[in-house]
Amino acid sequence: MRLDPTAVAVSLLFLASSAFAQGLPAPGAPPTAPPVATEAPAPPATAASAAQLHDEIRQMRDESLAALARGDIEGILQHLHPNIIFAPMNGEIVRGPLQIRDYFNKMLKGPDRRVESIHLKLDVANLTDIYGNTGVAYGTSEGHYKLTNGLEFTVNTNWTASMVRENGKWLLTSFQAAPNVFDNPILDLQKKAAALQAGIAGLVTGLVLGLLMMAWSWKRRRAKARAAMA
Repeated sequence: MRLDPTAVAVSLLFLASSAFAQGLPAPGAPPTAPPVATEAPAPPATAASAAQLHDEIRQMRDESLAALARGDIEGILQHLHPNIIFAPMNGEIVRGPLQIRDYFNKMLKGPDRRVESIHLKLDVANLTDIYGNTGVAYGTSEGHYKLTNGLEFTVNTNWTASMVRENGKWLLTSFQAAPNVFDNPILDLQKKAAALQAGIAGLVTGLVLGLLMMAWSWKRRRAKARAAMA
């Protein structure tokens, strides 16, 4: 049977038009709703979740300070990141929990320790700046130090700290405290010691000069006495 080309073309055009029409809504029908997502997007951060993060940071701070006050080194280490960098006021750079343990044992526990006790109070200037799972904080501190030689003094510093949240727990990644090099109790003690040394040196010098003058005067009188007897 011979097909009429014109009839074939008309039939194909009719089928294509029908298929296209089936994909359109009927006249006056409401538009078709878009497909529903199978998984809802993660909700944005809320004030409650931010408050929870800050509460976790405060808890880490309070527990660390309490451990420091009672000399509990292990209580401090549990809040430290494996790659923490600690810059204490004596100019050292300490990296990692093991080195920090050695540092605190040297300063607070060893037979040649220099510090008898530390009581540190931290004040934050603002809420911790949180960037995803990291945070940066800064503020001031007041530390009361009692040394093994009996000296006691208070040092005020400016400090900065960074932290990261891993497995639902905040860990310190860095901490640095800097006192005012032009106005601090250590400098005052050095000034007093220098003044005391200068006073002692002056006293010794005056005493030596007095003794020399007395010896010279005594020698001169003796010489005169011998001359008078001659």
